[in-house]
Amino acid sequence: MRSVVNRFFWLAIMLPALTIIGNPLQAGGVRQGRAPKPSRRSHAAPARVVVHDRSALLPPPDCCLAIPAGKTLSRSLELIARYPAGMPLLARAQPVLVTRPRARRAMAASGRRVTVPANGPIPLPLNIPIPQVTENTLLELVVSVRQGGAERYRETLPFVIVPPGPKGTQAQYEGRDDKTQGNWIGVYGQQAFSIPIAAGSANFQVAGIVLRRGTGMEPVADNPFDNRLEDQAQLINLTGSPEYGNVDDPRVPVEGPGVSVRAPIAYTAAIGLPLLMRVDTSDGQPHRLSLYVLDYRRQGLAMTLEVFDLQGHRLDRRRVDHYENGAYLRYRFTGSLILRLSSLSPALPALSGLFVDPAPGAGLLWH
Repeated sequence: MRSVVNRFFWLAIMLPALTIIGNPLQAGGVRQGRAPKPSRRSHAAPARVVVHDRSALLPPPDCCLAIPAGKTLSRSLELIARYPAGMPLLARAQPVLVTRPRARRAMAASGRRVTVPANGPIPLPLNIPIPQVTENTLLELVVSVRQGGAERYRETLPFVIVPPGPKGTQAQYEGRDDKTQGNWIGVYGQQAFSIPIAAGSANFQVAGIVLRRGTGMEPVADNPFDNRLEDQAQLINLTGSPEYGNVDDPRVPVEGPGVSVRAPIAYTAAIGLPLLMRVDTSDGQPHRLSLYVLDYRRQGLAMTLEVFDLQGHRLDRRRVDHYENGAYLRYRFTGSLILRLSSLSPALPALSGLFVDPAPGAGLLWH
């Protein structure tokens, strides 16, 4: 009897704790429902039906693929069904336009009845007219397959519709530069730069380009980013020392043209929060954005870099590591971007410089 009482006693204690542990606060995330939704799949019979997107251009995992407004979205889907040959299936594609605030408008759906072949996949080409929009807008393509009246497969593919002009935001990762290190003069920053220094920051920007720390958004209900992330006015000494000082290390960026001073200072955020930066351009032209990161003490640090438009759609996400010698992460982009750096180690996220330059528009929509 005592054993039974003890079990109920410990169960009563542990259940609230388990509830708390099972629902952690996501302090570093975009508010749920505002970021682009990752691909969602539900399979009533996981081994029986699969749909693959075999299109030439695919987005990074859990990101939105940019598509031009007013054009036609063409995708090459492929259905694999492990049913007996001759089994009839119904494949359906339902595009849904998601505007701000979170209003959903279903567009014209397309359905196709197919028969399972003796072997090989079933091609499902899609051509969907895309409406005109005035700002980046989420399009969810819901792909489903039914057999015998029951849904056997469902997946949501996210896209972001990009309008032409300065309101259209897109970003394409170009790669990284591990050679320039802190000697960025004449290589980066022709149109804008922001370098952290002991006194705050050294900044330059031409008309029509603005670099800032934080998101620059008011804490209102429709802000797509967590309002707690606005405390971004932090600096960190990469040496680990409480005292600031200059160093003779080529990995550390010089503080500006005509200046040889190198201070191992970086932008960071409050403890436990990611670092947010914002880049605005208003000319509708393509630019190159370069972020300089440096693992000064060679600790094997790693971060996650995410790129969003102002509506909260994630355009790119990647792991950043092996930057002991300094690395420039480069993007071609148009419009305005929110950058989010999150640490994957106990160290704080750190950014040693931000630069904007003119760039060709090859590979970008409308250019």
